[in-house]
Amino acid sequence: MKLVSWDKVNMCLDICNDRWQKKCEGFHHEALENIALQTRWYVIGRSMHKITKTNPIVQPYFTQYPCHGSKDPFEYILAHNGWTQMTEDFIGKNSFSYLTRKVHVWNCIKLYYGEKPEDSPFLWSYIDQYVQTMADIFDGFRIDNCHSTPPHVLEYFMKRARCVNPNLFVYAELFSSNTESELYYVKCAGLNALMKELAHVILAINSLI
Repeated sequence: MKLVSWDKVNMCLDICNDRWQKKCEGFHHEALENIALQTRWYVIGRSMHKITKTNPIVQPYFTQYPCHGSKDPFEYILAHNGWTQMTEDFIGKNSFSYLTRKVHVWNCIKLYYGEKPEDSPFLWSYIDQYVQTMADIFDGFRIDNCHSTPPHVLEYFMKRARCVNPNLFVYAELFSSNTESELYYVKCAGLNALMKELAHVILAINSLI
């Protein structure tokens, strides 16, 4: 067994720390930029709300929710849902969207499905029943914020919906800056139509010229 000197151990730790320090500094810089952009857009540009103690300049990303019968307000801390400018599952294992303040939050909670039904049996079962009931009642769905929906979740539930209504028309709000992402979502969910944001349409056209 070859012994390693403490100097070499310290050198390796310094290299690792240096990498993560630079990465964290990048996250910090990106978060400040996104806070400034969202402030200009919502508060200054669109006058969405007045700044007060209960309505701060930066909207909270989390809600404290006590367990039933518990007096502890920190029993559960739940992440808010929202949207990003990218096609991504922003609560995925490799996403830093919350940390870098990319998410434009809504006043509702983000649900975590995991990779398969076994990861959250109650949630998958509940949404499965809901989707099939809606497919039985209606002939078409509009999927809001499709670009932030995990593709495997979307594919699973659209297949379940079409088991009930094979001719279901699915119309999705899908904001993406590249055609490949759009085609991937269209294929996995069998989308019939897309609603696009004008800025992304312009980008897509320019990429083809």
